Formats: sequence, C-alpha cells, structure tokens
Amino acid sequence: MIRSVAGFFRGMASLAWPWWLWVGLLGGLNMVMPLFFLGSLEARVVLAAILVGVVAQALIIGRLGFVRLLGLGHIVAWVPMLLWLVPRLPNLDAGTAFGRWLFLVVALDLASLAIDFVDVARYLAGDRQPAPGTAP
Repeated sequence: MIRSVAGFFRGMASLAWPWWLWVGLLGGLNMVMPLFFLGSLEARVVLAAILVGVVAQALIIGRLGFVRLLGLGHIVAWVPMLLWLVPRLPNLDAGTAFGRWLFLVVALDLASLAIDFVDVARYLAGDRQPAPGTAP
C-alpha cells in the first residue's frame, strides 16, 4: 500500500499543475464534503464509491504504476454511483448546501469519467507507459 501511495504522489508530481487542482477538487467533493452530510444516504454512497475507486487505483498503481488505466478505478466505482444518484437530483432542493454539493458531485464526476474513459481506451490501445518516475 505504501508503494501505491508513493507511486500516486510521484505520478501526480509529474503532471502539470492544473491536474493537481482537478484532483484536489474531486477529492474535496467526493471525500471531504460528504463528511458534512453523513446523515444522508447519498453522502454515504459517495464515500463508499470513492473508497472503492481508491482501492482499485491503489491496486493498479501497485501493479502497473501511474498509468492511464487508473481511470478504471473511477469507472467501476462512479458509474454505478451516478446511475443511482442522477435520478435523485430532481427531488433535491438546489438552493441548499446539500443540493448544490450533490449537483457538483454529479457534474464533476461525469466530467472526470469522460477523461477516464478516454484514458482507459488509450491504455487498451497500447499507450501503457507509466508517468515519468512512477514505474512499479
């Protein structure tokens, strides 16, 4: 696990700074903000999904390094989560902090999934080089 965490940070360090902001935003929305709404089933589902994704990504990093296949961690966790969350959105009050948070989770996780699907497709097409300095 330590190797996976170290590989993640080495891989992140090799990326341009806007990716740091993107990962921080996704982490804040999916790992920190749900803690403020733990009384809701939606927040617990978002936390569970991020944990599944983190475990999947840790396994990938430990085995292959910081490669484009990491998007698979989001795909396996967030697609089912979003399929469950999206139908709930019309019943939420978008004027509340909870409603705004959940709308942002759905919007930004969908955007991230678009990137992830492209990355996984590129990996499957043969783009399998780890980021610099992140070999397993």
